[in-house]
Amino acid sequence: MNQLGLVAVLATSASLFGLNTASAATIVTGSVERTSDAAYAFTSDNLQYEDGSSFGGTNLTLFCIEPSKDAPRNNTVYRFSEDPDGGLLSGGVKSAAALNWYVDSYYDSYFVNGTAGQQWAFQNGIWELAADYKGTQNSISPYSGQSRPGMDGTTLAGFRTAWKTIYADFGMALNGLSDDYRSSTYTLTYLDTPRNRQNLLAISEADPQLPAVPLPAAGWLLVGGIGALAAAKKRRS
Repeated sequence: MNQLGLVAVLATSASLFGLNTASAATIVTGSVERTSDAAYAFTSDNLQYEDGSSFGGTNLTLFCIEPSKDAPRNNTVYRFSEDPDGGLLSGGVKSAAALNWYVDSYYDSYFVNGTAGQQWAFQNGIWELAADYKGTQNSISPYSGQSRPGMDGTTLAGFRTAWKTIYADFGMALNGLSDDYRSSTYTLTYLDTPRNRQNLLAISEADPQLPAVPLPAAGWLLVGGIGALAAAKKRRS
């Protein structure tokens, strides 16, 4: 079999096996809708990549991460750019690790099942880690920077106690936190919002780890074809 014929077999095998040979999409298009929670939180059922695949997993919730800007408009189609590694965050990989720890620690208790005061405190914690935190303890303050819950005059019950708890935990937990820390319960990624609107943190439930399954026949054909192509190249050389 010549090289062109082998390439055709490989392409057919990849298609049969369900493999996506295109590069991962980074553009996400769709709209978001503000929830009724006491945080700048949004949901969406139409965000998708350019190849038509859905963005986000189970129970997707999105949060604003730039308090100095206006939030995205409801039901307005945006062309977002996805940043899974934290390049949009003030502390880069350190902020990404901190947000993963924070979501593990407070998302369920303070946002999903929390009071309005706890939800607003949770939002302030997101802003702190995404917009102010530089990877050092002295970059965290409830009284300066873009997130300043200590100067927030809200009368929401429980807010003051909640943000004090969160910031005390920042002081203990973030010191020495590995830059590689990632949640095993949730998947976090980030969206760069156009039109000078707040960028977004996207949180969804992590997909369960599936057990290994036998490789279908088309998969073995693909593996064998790659090996044959390498061998043919070696013989010519």
